[in-house]
Amino acid sequence: MTRIAALFRYQFRIFTRESMTWVLVGSFVALYAVATFNGKQKVQEFSSSQSQHQKLIMERNQAYLEHRFSDNEKLGRFFYYVQAPIQYHPHPRAALNLGRLDLYEDIPGITLHGIYSQVFNAGRKNPFSALSGHFDLAFVLIHLVPLLVLLFVFDLRQREVELGLRSLLNGLGIRDLSWMLSKWFIRLVSVGGLVSGLNLAVFYYFGLPLDSFFLFWSLASVLYILFWMLVGLAITSFRLQSTTNLVVSLIAWILLCILTPASIHLMSGSHSSAPSGIQIATEHRYKLHAAWDHPKQDTFAAFEFTGDDQAAFTKENDTFTWGWYFAMHSVADHAVTSHVHDYFKSALERDNWIERASRYLPPLRLQTALDKLCGVTLENQVDFKRDIVRFHQELKQHYYPAIFDDRVWNKAQLTSELTQLSTKKITPNVTNGGLLRMAPIVVWCLGLTLFTFLIFSNLTTSRRNGHAIASKRLKRAA
Repeated sequence: MTRIAALFRYQFRIFTRESMTWVLVGSFVALYAVATFNGKQKVQEFSSSQSQHQKLIMERNQAYLEHRFSDNEKLGRFFYYVQAPIQYHPHPRAALNLGRLDLYEDIPGITLHGIYSQVFNAGRKNPFSALSGHFDLAFVLIHLVPLLVLLFVFDLRQREVELGLRSLLNGLGIRDLSWMLSKWFIRLVSVGGLVSGLNLAVFYYFGLPLDSFFLFWSLASVLYILFWMLVGLAITSFRLQSTTNLVVSLIAWILLCILTPASIHLMSGSHSSAPSGIQIATEHRYKLHAAWDHPKQDTFAAFEFTGDDQAAFTKENDTFTWGWYFAMHSVADHAVTSHVHDYFKSALERDNWIERASRYLPPLRLQTALDKLCGVTLENQVDFKRDIVRFHQELKQHYYPAIFDDRVWNKAQLTSELTQLSTKKITPNVTNGGLLRMAPIVVWCLGLTLFTFLIFSNLTTSRRNGHAIASKRLKRAA
């Protein structure tokens, strides 16, 4: 036992005295610092942008009221101009994992016009092609930390062999496996402890509570590091040259962290026949423009089939009415409802498909778990659009009776209504816990451990057999 402790102390002294160790430690700290600053800045910019949009919308609504309206104005004309502001409040955890946060800035407010042209015309950054890639802590942990981990362990055994120290260690009675595992364990504890300390500092910096989410983040980080340490150990167990180990490690990193996840994302959207957001917005606009050329009776007849409660307020005459104008928008909304349903269904199916595929790929598994815990999934994006549609429906139910009745309001009534038009605040749904979601990574770790043991045992057995055969040949020759 004393000999093992002495070996570990010696390995730790060697590890801490190597200049490359401190270069990699500095890289860890620098990456975490930059990612932390970037995440906080992005969330602050997003919140500032949301506040500015809300302020601009309210100022513009007030300017419309002061310069365009007087007494005896019809409510339909008022809501032709006025917007109801929308403010999305990301979860505080989003600073750690930005995900698709930038997609929520495109819809600062809505009018009583057709809702689908507003929701999907704003979505120029279609979620079907929006992949994760922000330089946040999740990106650093999932994509860059493995690369640094592999740089720590690619020469666990080969360095001593290439320096000619292997025979000296054998003479001291230090077995090859003991030497390699002691180096590996020292690096595992050091890197795991460093990342855990950085995680604690980041949570303190963001003011996040040390709750179950912190426990998940910390344990998932250590487990993910263990997985990549075992990948490096498995590569080293083949006893190849250090340069070969480094190349193989880079190939493994590219396959597991970049190529395979990107391929899964591309395949998940390639089989969908659902229309894109731009196609829905274009179809909606086409239906709306076509209604201008149709008789009003046809529009009102189609409006009755939309299921809208305000169909009873329609007035069939040849003059322009605001009820007819907003009925055209409702008819256009109804015409693309099936496309919208297919879009949402396809998006959720894509999210579920990626979730199932992540069971077999640790980097993607950790990414999907963190997305759900931070509220930045594709499902959250769909819920955001659905919340806007529901908000639009609430506005319609409240204001359509007055619009379709062609009521005339004075300026005092319009001012009062504008004051009551509060901001719609939307927050994402997040999950807590989720340690069981890391079970596939545990299985990977167990599999890599068994694989490494078998490889090392086979190579050791082959080496002993080779020595035995060589000894027999020497005895015969003598």
